[in-house]
Amino acid sequence: MKKLNFVLFKALLALSLISVFSLLQAQEDEDNADVAMLWSVTAVDGKDAEFEAAVKGFHEFMADKEGHWDWQWYSVLTGEDTGSYRARSGGHNWADIDVEHDWDDEVDAYFEENVSPFIDTATRSITVGEDEIVNWPESLDEYNYFRITDWQIKQGQGNAFETNLKKIHAALQEGGWGGYYYFAYNSSGGRSGSVVLVSPHKNWADMAEKEPDFFSVLSEQLGEDGAGELLDEFSTTYRAGDVTTLRWRKDMNPDD
Repeated sequence: MKKLNFVLFKALLALSLISVFSLLQAQEDEDNADVAMLWSVTAVDGKDAEFEAAVKGFHEFMADKEGHWDWQWYSVLTGEDTGSYRARSGGHNWADIDVEHDWDDEVDAYFEENVSPFIDTATRSITVGEDEIVNWPESLDEYNYFRITDWQIKQGQGNAFETNLKKIHAALQEGGWGGYYYFAYNSSGGRSGSVVLVSPHKNWADMAEKEPDFFSVLSEQLGEDGAGELLDEFSTTYRAGDVTTLRWRKDMNPDD
């Protein structure tokens, strides 16, 4: 299984369309399915520095390869996977995964020699973004951290979950709430019915509750009782999971 993961990892890292967080550009493209490929990677114990240097070198090697995918790297700062890495490439269509190149063998050989020796484990998953429920910055230049919240939609509650989430989103948009958010549903490689909430932040201080706060904005639009009833109903459609903080490692990909 580890060998298979490495083969897949090499192939998919070698595939650049839209930046993983060039979200607004993807939304403007009606033909874009906002499919994202994600890798959870653990470096060989004690070899983090060598792994990071190898990844950077790999992206430098890939820079002139026509059709390569663009990947963003993150360090996991909290949770059970603290110290591991995440890689993500987004804004794709499903057919992009099938594309082959005349440089694939050359890239496989480079990866096998220069990067694989520093990888302990690599696990892949695929998500599809929710393009109707999103509030995202025009630029991520000043954003370095991302909070990832895992939710599990309860069986038979998919429609109710989405309906209530759209109501919350509409109220927040109307009220001008200052928080940013993006939702992505698991498609493969994770739990069925799982969804992640992604929130970008400039620094740790930026993670503090916005003023006016979430419930105040919701109450202003729906009334306090209406806001409470909507949140109560919404809370019955899912189970809350882990919250993880990632740091964007722009140094690991010179293109970032």
